Amino acid sequence: MADSISPQDAIWNQVKETLYLTREQFFEALAGWNIDPLYNEHGLFAVVLTQGPKFHCMTFGTKWALNKEILQKYPGSLIAEFGYAETFTPKDDARQNRFNRRLGFYVTHEDADYIHYRIDRMSI
Repeated sequence: MADSISPQDAIWNQVKETLYLTREQFFEALAGWNIDPLYNEHGLFAVVLTQGPKFHCMTFGTKWALNKEILQKYPGSLIAEFGYAETFTPKDDARQNRFNRRLGFYVTHEDADYIHYRIDRMSI
């Protein structure tokens, strides 16, 4: 693997400029969340954070393709275990919002910054 950065370092590097928290405070806030790193031949390309049926994916800029294996795990395994999965996406991320809907997510609510989604079954 070309990139040996830890999943925690990759997450922190992506969020640190937008937070008014120390690294320690940020990871304390993530207590109870599982961090699942995803690797390809270029190294770490994403992490999926899960807590029960909730999940969020963070990518790190390397090229990668979403495949059935990843979809079976997220959100597929969460749907299998909990009967549904939930995520949220920034309102201004039109591409990701279209993709969520294409997968079968539906809007549960919105707040000032995010659209919150739920999925009960995969449509792809």
